[in-house]
Amino acid sequence: MANQIVLAFSLETTNSIYTPTEAATKLGAVDLYADVSSDPVLGAAFGLTVASDASAAYSEAVLTATNASPIVVGVATTEGLTTGMRVTIAGATGNTAANGTYAISDLTLTSFKLVGTTGNGAYTGSGVATAPVATRTITLNMTSNDSPPAPPPFPCRPTGPLVPPPDAPPTLPYVLEETTIDRYTRQPVTLPAPASLLAFYSTSTLDTDGVSTTPAIPAAAGAQIVQLDYHDSEGSGPYTVYTKLMGKFPAMVTLHAGSVDVAQVDACLVYQTGAFENSIGEITLSVLSAPIPAISTDATPEDFPALTDAAQLLLARPLVYMPPSYFALAQQQNSAPQLAGDFWVKYDHPTVLTTVSQVGVIVGEALAGTVDVTKGSEQIVFSNAQTLPAGTGLVFAEDPTNVYVLENALSAGTRGTLVTPYEGTSAAATTATGSATIEFAAQPGVQYSVASVYETGIKLTTPYTGLTEPQIAPGSDTHHEFANHHPARPMSEEADAVVSSARLVAPAASGGGPTQAAPPDDAHLLTLLSEFTLPQTTAPALTYVAESGGPFTPGEKVKGKKSGGQGTVLYDDQGVDASGVLAFELGSVKSGFVRGETVTGQTSGATATVVVPRTLASDPLPTKLSGLYARTLSLVLGAPIVSQPIALL
Repeated sequence: MANQIVLAFSLETTNSIYTPTEAATKLGAVDLYADVSSDPVLGAAFGLTVASDASAAYSEAVLTATNASPIVVGVATTEGLTTGMRVTIAGATGNTAANGTYAISDLTLTSFKLVGTTGNGAYTGSGVATAPVATRTITLNMTSNDSPPAPPPFPCRPTGPLVPPPDAPPTLPYVLEETTIDRYTRQPVTLPAPASLLAFYSTSTLDTDGVSTTPAIPAAAGAQIVQLDYHDSEGSGPYTVYTKLMGKFPAMVTLHAGSVDVAQVDACLVYQTGAFENSIGEITLSVLSAPIPAISTDATPEDFPALTDAAQLLLARPLVYMPPSYFALAQQQNSAPQLAGDFWVKYDHPTVLTTVSQVGVIVGEALAGTVDVTKGSEQIVFSNAQTLPAGTGLVFAEDPTNVYVLENALSAGTRGTLVTPYEGTSAAATTATGSATIEFAAQPGVQYSVASVYETGIKLTTPYTGLTEPQIAPGSDTHHEFANHHPARPMSEEADAVVSSARLVAPAASGGGPTQAAPPDDAHLLTLLSEFTLPQTTAPALTYVAESGGPFTPGEKVKGKKSGGQGTVLYDDQGVDASGVLAFELGSVKSGFVRGETVTGQTSGATATVVVPRTLASDPLPTKLSGLYARTLSLVLGAPIVSQPIALL
């Protein structure tokens, strides 16, 4: 598994004021981060640290030089070179015809042709290739190479606002203190504030070593055990203790028997991880106002969210934290894709209106095996053992227009009970589909099963329960698609209506949460860093349905039937039921695409129908690191900077 990312930025000096050596010096002198291990942008925003950072003019040993016409030169890397650039070969023996300065063509990662040359013998070595280009190469850590145990990529640091350069953010060791007002002088005074009640918790349920409910919630894919190193208020230490995480539920820290409290935090480490091999959420160490009650032995997984809410009320003061890993940020694009358009949600209403049709996009997941259903009965029997939470929406092939809600949770079980009797045709072995699950930005962390999808909206299996929030509803004079359904009203009448965005999380059949059991693929890891929000440098994408003959192949050309638009495929993020997202390489999209047209892969022959032609960046902030760095270097040096292809190590 890759644990490092390599970013490279090149400046061609042929038509600039710099020599290659000067350009290398200038590139290396631009401050792109405050600190290699605790930079706020790299660490807090991306969960990355700097492993190495070097700038150099292009100079590579010639490994091979073919006795052919033209001569093909082999080198360790062609990073920074471009077709047509003039490269100088010196010192070549044997095939001396390679010596000289030539334009190059047919670039690969490790070779190029010398235009207009003809070999004159077998190459015997000693050649060096130089070119008028300088490159800055930055290698970033995504994970800790020496884990477990190891610090996360971005080290644990005290909580509080981020401190931008040139001031570095505070780092460990961190002395527990509190600032109060002196009762006599009325002046602020900072005093030691050691704590004996502490807990670790994460922003992700996937950072857990499991929970002893009935049945037990198993250990998940993220961080499972964390290590705390500390000194106490008597100056004793250092002490080391380990805490098993329980996701969002605060897991109390058991102090070392020789210590009285925690007065100074020396380090926080991720000691054990699951299949994800990294932490997923932000892990925080906090002071507690009171001990957390033990989870009852008869508590069920359905009780756990309410118990978590109650336990979090005891969190008094955050101390130190470890930000989400880069893997978690990249995986969000894959496990819980953003749905196109706006969603109009209303408190206590199951109907949600949408500006973009979600037909064919919001779909469920087929359950393994078959299921026996009987008309008029609530009892169903699966042929294969299923693990499904209570409230799962089910659609049966014999009654495809209705969604039935599962009353009881199943844990590797085969017998279930529906909330309402089955109304379709009795069948001894029909197929079933778990309803899709979505989450609204207006109510993060709460997921809803989708009962049905139609052209102008969706219907949930349960009413929307988000907190009321006064927002002005779209009026009939706004040209908003909601205006066809809701004419203009006073704000007071729409205090419980919110225009929100939504994301598609794993179907209820998969447990109702993001499927982050494995690290994201290389394409998603690379996309997060390569995109930049300037329209001319953003990797565009489109949402499609009805894919046939797919998937589209990375690197192939795709053409639109109506628009004539073209693009080179970066990746095909297939969803379910022949739907998904097709992303394109930077700068490859020509003319764009239109909604409803058919796009065809020129190599694979795959076809799909465009639902949302997203051709510009939707993120308003320049948070995509590669583009941000390239833009910064270009502005400082006053010369065009070329971002080289991102590599994973």
